Amino acid sequence: MTVVLVGLLPAPRTFAQARPPSRGEKRREKAPEPAVVPHASIDVPLRTIDVRVTEKGFEPAQITLRKHERVRLVFTRETDKTCAKILRIDEFLVWNALPLNERFATTFTAGRAGEFPYTCPTGEIQGIIKVEDEPAAAAGASLHP
Repeated sequence: MTVVLVGLLPAPRTFAQARPPSRGEKRREKAPEPAVVPHASIDVPLRTIDVRVTEKGFEPAQITLRKHERVRLVFTRETDKTCAKILRIDEFLVWNALPLNERFATTFTAGRAGEFPYTCPTGEIQGIIKVEDEPAAAAGASLHP
């Protein structure tokens, strides 16, 4: 009696099982650090920053953070005359509706240095989240430590 197993193939190699590069092959560059740190330590203090959405756009238009800083951004849309009814912060995995005259908060930890835009869906209204390796300088009055 012969048994034929149909549909069984050897398991494909996973990334961890891939062979190391041999001599003469180039090694891949190290992947960049993620913009968001997924599991931030609870011991890291949380800083809250209020952002208003007005006819002029986002106020403040630039937010400066330190790398690995936990932050809560609280957005309040004060006008219905702009396209900023939805908030996009792609690098920090945020895409949410901004209800009129209500507060919307998003909390994350900045995982790497760089400049990351926060925008309306069309990109007409935007601001910048600047994450620095060095401690952030004292910022405007709308920032609350």
